[in-house]
Amino acid sequence: MHVLGYISGLFFLALGAILAVLAIISLASGKMKQQSDAEQRQYQRALAKWNTLYYCYRDDIVFVPGESSFASPEQMHAFLYQ
Repeated sequence: MHVLGYISGLFFLALGAILAVLAIISLASGKMKQQSDAEQRQYQRALAKWNTLYYCYRDDIVFVPGESSFASPEQMHAFLYQ
């Protein structure tokens, strides 16, 4: 009977550990989805800005017509995500 109690205890300990891991994975998955949604919105805004972006060869800058801000081509990525 002592061995059966030991095995039963190990079973419930393993079951608890598995449930804890599944709970952590579930929480992490939800957080990753929120982060992914936010990154997707940022990307869509940057893409919309990219589609209106112009390059001035004379001044070597990128800009959006009608806006006062501009950036060098090297800083374009940061400019798109402003």
